[in-house]
Amino acid sequence: QLNKAAEHLQATIQLQPDFAEGYHRLGITLLRLGHRKEGVSRLRQAVSIDPGNLAARENLQKTLAGQTP
Repeated sequence: QLNKAAEHLQATIQLQPDFAEGYHRLGITLLRLGHRKEGVSRLRQAVSIDPGNLAARENLQKTLAGQTP
């Protein structure tokens, strides 16, 4: 189910490339699938688009610190 979620989220951000929460959710999903590099990249995009997204910032910080978000 996580693979399907990742596919749907990827489609969402293609349609709405400025949707920070889509990048955030995709990042978390990719991390759960074991795709750390891609997950971190998506979390960074979420924070770049919306620096006020505290959840995305916290999850990025946790991931970079080696913790599970």
